[in-house]
Amino acid sequence: MKARAAGIVLAAGEGSRIGLPKAILRIDGEPLAARASASLADAGISPIRIVIGCRHEEVLEALPIEKDVVVNKGWHAGQFSSLRAGLETLDADSWVVVLPVDTIGVLSETVTLLIEAADDRFDAVVPTYDGRRGHPVLLSPPLCRHILALDAAASRLDRILGEAKTLALPVDDRAILTNINTPEDFDRIPKSPKPPHP
Repeated sequence: MKARAAGIVLAAGEGSRIGLPKAILRIDGEPLAARASASLADAGISPIRIVIGCRHEEVLEALPIEKDVVVNKGWHAGQFSSLRAGLETLDADSWVVVLPVDTIGVLSETVTLLIEAADDRFDAVVPTYDGRRGHPVLLSPPLCRHILALDAAASRLDRILGEAKTLALPVDDRAILTNINTPEDFDRIPKSPKPPHP
């Protein structure tokens, strides 16, 4: 079925190993948080929430859109707290696509396939590439409500998905495995070629 889906971009972390919040890293001049939001919007997802936290004032200045931003003041508690902060602002009856800000280059077609695979018999849809699970993930309304009832400081999404009834969806999109943690990881991400000097 084609579910009605909202989206959350998780972008609240400090990026300790890369030296600054990943939300404001730029590819071709565009902050990663804005790129992630656009990739969901290209798949027809609405509304979309970008959850920020560390150095949030600086991140806000870097983002072109403020109306879809949620500030998680408790971001120190971890990524799960940001997921909950985003879910609290969304319709409880929506499926929700969750995309970490450092999962870069996911095709809009991949997001569309996730939404089309939504099935009330499952708690979540998780994309796979070459047998490996990746992101974004699609969460059902009942699972979202379950997450909101959990302790943000004592829970992890990967553990919840490990216990949930998930549909593994093979996709032809290696970008679902992307995870940027270090400057070296970032340097390996394809960028547009720089124009030659005159």
